[in-house]
Amino acid sequence: MQDLTLLVEQHYPVKIVAAQKMFSRRNQVYLVEVISQKGMAEKLVVKINSRSMAQQEACRLRELSQKGIKVPAVKWFNHQIIIMEYINGTLLEGIINRTDWLNQDKWLKCLVSWLGRLHSIRNPEGKVLCFPDLNLRNFIYTGDSIFGLDFEEWVWDRPERDLGGLAAFILNNNPMFTPAKYEVVNRLLKNYQEINQVDLNRVREHIILEMRRAANRRKEQREYLLLKIREMEADNQLGFIG
Repeated sequence: MQDLTLLVEQHYPVKIVAAQKMFSRRNQVYLVEVISQKGMAEKLVVKINSRSMAQQEACRLRELSQKGIKVPAVKWFNHQIIIMEYINGTLLEGIINRTDWLNQDKWLKCLVSWLGRLHSIRNPEGKVLCFPDLNLRNFIYTGDSIFGLDFEEWVWDRPERDLGGLAAFILNNNPMFTPAKYEVVNRLLKNYQEINQVDLNRVREHIILEMRRAANRRKEQREYLLLKIREMEADNQLGFIG
């Protein structure tokens, strides 16, 4: 914690009183409790970027916020770290493993609305703004809204890329391929279709692509994932979409 304290306090006018390391595959991310110069207690998130891309991500977060997309507010940044607001909520990764949440529509509609707003940003070629690696750890649900996280990189593509990535993450997250998770994917795509028409065959292709990547990473689950991929490849449509 000493290094974190020095790194933050020399740049931002607060005193850190507690710090908790949060999950991140690539970077060091901390939830910190601080006292401001006015004596106010506050929680912040400090992200130490392993590839010195903090400035790029901070600028992107501010750009997205200006376009009305809900992301954490950036308090301070340099090339190495971002200090941003703490969003009090639940990661969507946790919601999909709770049966009491799976059947609720509010969080799903908030997610679809957030994605629709993101996909309204287009480049001159007509492609939409997408995540390069979309999963439910990138979203926090506050009970009323969705906030997007992790914008070190982004890509321009079709919306089917993001929808396929989300669907694959939901389906192959333990417990995998349950009827309830197929139903969540079904509702996700139907809700998205109400605001933006997409090609479900392209969505299926992206689901299969993401599942292949998961199979390559997960040795113990590889055979089961490959079986599910073969089942999906044999179906010309997304069979679970009514």
